Amino acid sequence: GGAFSGAFFKRRGLRFATAARMSPFVEVRQASSGRADASGRAGVPYAPREGLGYWRSAALLLGRQQAELSALLDAHGVTEAAEERLAEREARLVGRHAAQLEEWRAIAAEHPRLKGELSFAPATPARRLPDALVFDFAPAYNFRLEAFAFDAELRRVHRAIRYTPALRAVTAAARRALFGHAAYVAAHLRRDGYEMYCRGAGLDFYRRSRYGIAVTQRMCFPSVDDVGRALRATMRAHGIHHALLATNSRDDTELSLLRAELPTLRRWDAPESIPREWVPHVELLLCATAEAFVGTVTSTFSASVLAQRDARSAPRNSTSFFGVPEGWLAVP
Repeated sequence: GGAFSGAFFKRRGLRFATAARMSPFVEVRQASSGRADASGRAGVPYAPREGLGYWRSAALLLGRQQAELSALLDAHGVTEAAEERLAEREARLVGRHAAQLEEWRAIAAEHPRLKGELSFAPATPARRLPDALVFDFAPAYNFRLEAFAFDAELRRVHRAIRYTPALRAVTAAARRALFGHAAYVAAHLRRDGYEMYCRGAGLDFYRRSRYGIAVTQRMCFPSVDDVGRALRATMRAHGIHHALLATNSRDDTELSLLRAELPTLRRWDAPESIPREWVPHVELLLCATAEAFVGTVTSTFSASVLAQRDARSAPRNSTSFFGVPEGWLAVP
């Protein structure tokens, strides 16, 4: 108490250079353990809406970690030497962040029913809003991903994702329009500039290895023949005659060649009434609910499809990746 209030320093004629602050980790310890009562007894639970809730503290920590990572990236140039230095410093920073999150794991286990607190006035309708963890990218990454062995936390996140009724309705309508009630195989083909990533500095940054496998050109940027062979094999294995292609390719020649390879291959053409930002979500849901899926192993979109298929209890042997040997994918 004395150290935090500054009494110790004031007695010696010293003062804080800036306003006193507590780290989010200290705040969550305080919020989790309650406060002392008038007699000095510690551990008295907080009253409703008193103190700082666990998840609000978590938001502070995650925000700080993101800011630290952004500052690190902004401070480096684009030369080869700078990229090497960045890789080393980024690894150290991510390691420190991982250690911080490990500390929080124990707190979450000690307080499984602890919930965050809303900062709205009780009379405000927003008081009824639940806590939410919001991602600014596809939640496909975590610290344990060899052969897509998603850890328990990431699997729980994907099981908790809920798509809006409007998105689900559009997806159901798209499925009926494309295939009626027939089963289909889905494929995701990452294109539109991705060849530069596969051949150049993008994949070189990861030493041409992702998820514990040495990435070849056929895995990262498969040819029309590669795509045709993989889809025909998957359709034969599952006894299915229909296929969906989700892709960001704008190469009309390539798309025509793919249709010639697989006459039953279909794409979803979003109506003009559908917001453009809905398109990848609808395609992700179409892929996640397909009988089988073939993806691009280096793509976060394909990784998110796999995670959503896991959340729907689709067997791992119903998913494969272009150019990746059979049996490589981890079984949860």
